[in-house]
Amino acid sequence: MKQDALHCLLPANAEETGEEQDWDIIQNKLKRYGVDVTLKELRQTPVVVEVKEHLIQLVTQGSLGGQAGGRQSRGE
Repeated sequence: MKQDALHCLLPANAEETGEEQDWDIIQNKLKRYGVDVTLKELRQTPVVVEVKEHLIQLVTQGSLGGQAGGRQSRGE
């Protein structure tokens, strides 16, 4: 589940650039909040994905509507 989440967070051009994140975009967003960080520092920052226990239980019990990702169509 964590690996799937990381794949969803990859930039669209990750395979072309070899970058796991859009570091420039992240850096610019942080600057808006007064955080001055270099691209090198960002690249060294670990990515943490936390999956809450209740989500794990929902997924393992199949309580997400029976469809991938838990999405239901309007007809259900």
